[in-house]
Amino acid sequence: MSEKEISLILRIEGGIADKGLLDVYDAANTIYGLARAVNLVSHSFGNDEEVRKKNQSAHGAKAFIHSSKKGCFEEQVDIFFDSKITNKIGPSVLPNVFWDYMAWSWSYAIGDDYQPQTSQIKKIAHKNDLFIYEIADALEAPLQLIHSKHPVKSS
Repeated sequence: MSEKEISLILRIEGGIADKGLLDVYDAANTIYGLARAVNLVSHSFGNDEEVRKKNQSAHGAKAFIHSSKKGCFEEQVDIFFDSKITNKIGPSVLPNVFWDYMAWSWSYAIGDDYQPQTSQIKKIAHKNDLFIYEIADALEAPLQLIHSKHPVKSS
């Protein structure tokens, strides 16, 4: 089996971002926060909910960013999961399970009530009720960087 790719798009709209510009420090913080948050969740997802505090690269997953789109500030990030993780989760369900895992952990980190939708994430939530607190705590700083001075829309 081969690796599985998942893409996300981060779009910042309004003000000068509509011209495809951002303050260089704001842009750098946004990209850095996004990189940390994506790597943290991707690593945990593929490695039995291991939460890395120092946020090294994810084992079993690689994230790449595309160049910016013209007309707004928009970044596409592709996450590639290796065959070990793809086989463990299942190639046909991996995208839905990953999005559920990410939505659950990011939502909890920002104080939103999100109930897992997939049976795999419901099982994790039931099996280890302390995990969500640990990952939410680790995600707090990266998510603050993403949302620092501008509203963000992701899809």
